[in-house]
Amino acid sequence: MTDAARIRPCPFCGNADPSIDEVDRDIWAIVCEACGCTGPIDQFYDCPGQTPEQARARWNRRNNDAAAAVRSTLDEALNSGDGVYRP
Repeated sequence: MTDAARIRPCPFCGNADPSIDEVDRDIWAIVCEACGCTGPIDQFYDCPGQTPEQARARWNRRNNDAAAAVRSTLDEALNSGDGVYRP
């Protein structure tokens, strides 16, 4: 699989196998079945649709350090308090 066709792991849970799904008519997004993360999609639906290729390109365009910081913050928040991890 080429780098252009590869979908990067979920930045929130690290799932290595997110999928591309049509979340609305002509609007495709990446969906992580492990944590439920879906995106990226535009906030407003008055824009033209998004192809699977556009969804993949937007999903893959991110800063690894920012994703790691978000994951670390989520882990801290989920594991604080009573010590029970709730994904």
